[in-house]
Amino acid sequence: MNVNESCFGLFIDVNNNLYCSLKNLHQVVKLSLNNGTTIPTIAAGNGSAGSLSNMLNSPQGIYVD
Repeated sequence: MNVNESCFGLFIDVNNNLYCSLKNLHQVVKLSLNNGTTIPTIAAGNGSAGSLSNMLNSPQGIYVD
């Protein structure tokens, strides 16, 4: 997975998607492990810290339901 910083938390769901929380970038990114790509997509957060519905504030541990 190509990201601009270290993953703080990792989670793999039942569909074989890898989620990585980027604490200092205030985002969670998602990577499908089934299709061979190394470029993740943004799953949550817009890159700014905050409490609005489109923002995260230093995400750490992660669980996807």
